[in-house]
Amino acid sequence: MENTNGPLANDQTHQLRILGTYQPTPEWRLSTVTRIASGTPISCIGQRPLGDPFSYGAAYFWCGGQPAPRGSYGRNPWTYTFNVSAAWQPAFFNHKVTFSADVFNLLGKQRVTQVFETCENASGVQSINCFRPRSFQDPRYVRLGARYDFSL
Repeated sequence: MENTNGPLANDQTHQLRILGTYQPTPEWRLSTVTRIASGTPISCIGQRPLGDPFSYGAAYFWCGGQPAPRGSYGRNPWTYTFNVSAAWQPAFFNHKVTFSADVFNLLGKQRVTQVFETCENASGVQSINCFRPRSFQDPRYVRLGARYDFSL
């Protein structure tokens, strides 16, 4: 297909992942899963003005009657996701009970991760959803847990 050279939709050129655990005492354990990533490329998909030789409808890399190579409309913003957790295994339960708390997306950022890229319908009319956000980072949330180790 024409204009398909360029970065694919899931291309995140730069990524940094940090995984770590720290146990300051035998009862406490702290950890993090951190991910910092560049945004994914944005393409524009529309009607091919020179005809539709493959019956794709409005699924060509053309927009506004002009070629629109894959990923040529910029990138989504960088995403920063910091997940932290703490676990407590009290000695008075012989370290068999674990109480834990996990906080996902500690910073609470909800940046755009995808936009609608189909910008024209089959007759070449611009879509109202063109480049509107399609998905965001998950919001901040907390998970609490309790676990008992039944092993001998």
